[in-house]
Amino acid sequence: MSQPESESGSTAAPPPKKMPRPHRCNARVEDFVQSLVTVEWSGKIQPAWRLLRQCLKSEPGQEPQEPYLVIKDPQAYLDPARMYAPRPGMER
Repeated sequence: MSQPESESGSTAAPPPKKMPRPHRCNARVEDFVQSLVTVEWSGKIQPAWRLLRQCLKSEPGQEPQEPYLVIKDPQAYLDPARMYAPRPGMER
């Protein structure tokens, strides 16, 4: 069964109700992983790990407010519509 195509010819993202909701600390996990693989990692791994642990131990809504160390757009990792939207040149 094929997915519906949008006007631009790419497949449309599933309706928001049916998309899995990302974990509230998903952006912190991505920040930690990026701190491990980035070229300029010096001094970023330990703070990213500390913030990830704080986030995982916190109650929902009480996540750390400190800025992300590597990623520039944390909403891209927390918004299901953006996470699961097809990217140009990539088929699902």
